[in-house]
Amino acid sequence: SCVPMIFAMIGAMNRMRFSSDAPQQKILGCVTDTFGAISLGAALLTFETACYSSMSRDSFDEPLLGQNFSYGWVMGPGYWIYWLFCFS
Repeated sequence: SCVPMIFAMIGAMNRMRFSSDAPQQKILGCVTDTFGAISLGAALLTFETACYSSMSRDSFDEPLLGQNFSYGWVMGPGYWIYWLFCFS
């Protein structure tokens, strides 16, 4: 998802000056930004379905302390910030 962002950045830098703001640059920027958002969303969904869903959510016994510990996995703030970037 980083490759289309390079082209989007080049297009944004070209559009900084009003005189060089061509419609082709806008179209190119929209296409590459859309492709980047779709590929980022696909990567996040693939991570969630393939990796996060297969993590165990069990409890385990700690023999030294004589206690039963339970743990769970949560998506961290980086995951949700990537979704924010995907929709913005």
